[in-house]
Formats: sequence, C-alpha cells, structure tokens
Amino acid sequence: MSAPMTSICTSAGQFNPHRPVSNPRQGRTRAEDQQMKRVTTIHQLSLANY
Repeated sequence: MSAPMTSICTSAGQFNPHRPVSNPRQGRTRAEDQQMKRVTTIHQLSLANY
C-alpha cells in the first residue's frame, strides 16, 4: 500500500492510511497536531485580510 506522499497532505482532515487506527483524530501525533493548528491559523489570517 504505497500512496504518494502528496495525497496525505492534500486536506487537513484527511485520514492517514499509514496509521491504521479507528479514530483519525487519535492517530495524529503531537507534531502533526501542531502543524494542523498552524495551518488553520495561517488560513484564518489570510481570510481576515480580505
């Protein structure tokens, strides 16, 4: 099961197939969680600029 690395990072809420857990939320590591928060913050800031 080798998916291209880009497919994992396409959307923030996408389930990571390489980490088989029942709950995708629990499957995230701390680093990934921090990165999601950062991306969300940047996204909110860019929306605020409009």
